[in-house]
Amino acid sequence: MEEKEQEVSAGYLKRFNEGYLLAEHEPELAETISNALGSSDQATGFKAGRNQFMQERSKDRLPGWLNRDFSKENGKAESRNKGDLDLDMDKE
Repeated sequence: MEEKEQEVSAGYLKRFNEGYLLAEHEPELAETISNALGSSDQATGFKAGRNQFMQERSKDRLPGWLNRDFSKENGKAESRNKGDLDLDMDKE
């Protein structure tokens, strides 16, 4: 089965970007607007943009050891932050 690219309307994309930027600079206002919006395509875009920023922000606040990529096949985790302790060192 082939994957089909999903087309995004211009209104949705515009509101997504607005929601993202507003959440970045004025998070309280973005939350208030998000709660007041209905369920139109543009409102959904705004909410999705706000949610995207909130997910990225919460990921950045995690400690370094939680930002590690544990999906590597060789069993060693790649750290996203320099200076993290190497937890894969041999114990003596």
